[in-house]
Amino acid sequence: MYFILEFFLLLSILFFFLFGISNAYSSKIRFPNIESSLISLVFIILANSAYICLNNSFLELVLFNNLLTKDSISNLVALLLIFINMVVILVTRYYNRTLYIISFEFLFLVLFLTFNSILLVSVNNLFLFFLLLESQSITLFILSSINKRSRYSIESSLKYFILGSFSSIIMLLGISLVYITTSFMFFDDLIVFFSSIDSLFLNTGISFALIFISVGFFFKLYSAPFHFWVSDIYEGSASSSVLLFASSSFFVFYYMFIKLFFVVFYNFFNFFSNYLIVFAICSMIFGTLGGLLQIRLKRLLAYSSITVTGYIFLVLFSESLYSVESVFFFILVYITISIGMFTIVTNLLLDNSHYASFFTQISSLVNSNRVLSFFFTTFLFSVGGIPPFVGFIAKLELLVSLVLKNAYSLFFVFLIISVVSLFYYVRVVKYIFSKKVSSWVSFKQINYTSSLVMSVIFLINIISVVFNSTYFLFCKLLTLNLILL
Repeated sequence: MYFILEFFLLLSILFFFLFGISNAYSSKIRFPNIESSLISLVFIILANSAYICLNNSFLELVLFNNLLTKDSISNLVALLLIFINMVVILVTRYYNRTLYIISFEFLFLVLFLTFNSILLVSVNNLFLFFLLLESQSITLFILSSINKRSRYSIESSLKYFILGSFSSIIMLLGISLVYITTSFMFFDDLIVFFSSIDSLFLNTGISFALIFISVGFFFKLYSAPFHFWVSDIYEGSASSSVLLFASSSFFVFYYMFIKLFFVVFYNFFNFFSNYLIVFAICSMIFGTLGGLLQIRLKRLLAYSSITVTGYIFLVLFSESLYSVESVFFFILVYITISIGMFTIVTNLLLDNSHYASFFTQISSLVNSNRVLSFFFTTFLFSVGGIPPFVGFIAKLELLVSLVLKNAYSLFFVFLIISVVSLFYYVRVVKYIFSKKVSSWVSFKQINYTSSLVMSVIFLINIISVVFNSTYFLFCKLLTLNLILL
């Protein structure tokens, strides 16, 4: 007897909503008490969801007239997303309380984001894919404005909404062209249809459809030249919301991008790969130059994600199974390190309600908090690709995938950009260990949960260099199931 995960999550979200509405705003119940109850309830829901994923990991289901397909890999991806969002809730609890962000609203949005993401990785229809993608984007719009006390948060939400709506219109136009040209909307039907025709057959409808759909994706994946909004969104939004942008949503968007362009539209890879390489190089250049000019922490992380997008597109251009495996491995490592870095950002508390945002505000951090400075340095070196951290192994895998395809020119471009981008990570480390300041800022004590999460991520960062078989096994299973089956 099995229980479908989506049904359980939907019923749980409805129960959580009713419970929160009836109690979260009650004047008779104190806020800290209801906050603890809400967090406990969310963890019970997510833990039971993880249990359902493990129990149903070998089932293959077709739901709602083939709109959704459930298999072992979709369950594993759902389990990964559930775990990531549980960690996000843990590390952002104290941060949200400091900024007076209502816990009920944040937790409800995290639950809904988890539910929508799990549906998205199982979708088998282009129109339903667009609806779920828009539902995901609307949730992210709301999360970007959840810090109601900050006008910058409201501004970033408006920018995200306006630009996101434009990219959604472009993507919807591309999906419409696919339907007009082929009369199919299901992924299975499109795969069979495209494989039955000559790969050189590319009419105007399909070519424009590929362009429009990819442009919509490039916006959501922070690719240049559609990247100018990213730094403003990262800087204006609450760090707890940005952590969701850089972790679970980041993975889901890339998963769907690879599923569409390397499975459904694979017969036309030679067409869209021509401009994929252009966007890859532009993202690497703009991300690196933008990072070199930054003086704010979250803007630096934003431009780092743009550079990461360039790395991923560059490797996907090589068109091999190993390149997709290495991309998934790199994404998992980047998400892990991003969680660690944003955990640190949410603990750089200067006073009762202000967090450090400039490099100068963390000058001589080692004097006021040695533990925080140590973890920050290791995470920066890892995302920069310095051995002996797992970030070095992730970048090495990307380089190996380029060498295996004899793409030596792309190899040297990747290598040069990677070395140059390392400079702005080292610059932050220079500020952390700077001694040439007359006085330094004293930061508040790190909470126990954040210390535990940073310690675990540090251990993963070190141990995965030698024992990285779990990462590779998951990425290989994910790639084989997605590409070949």
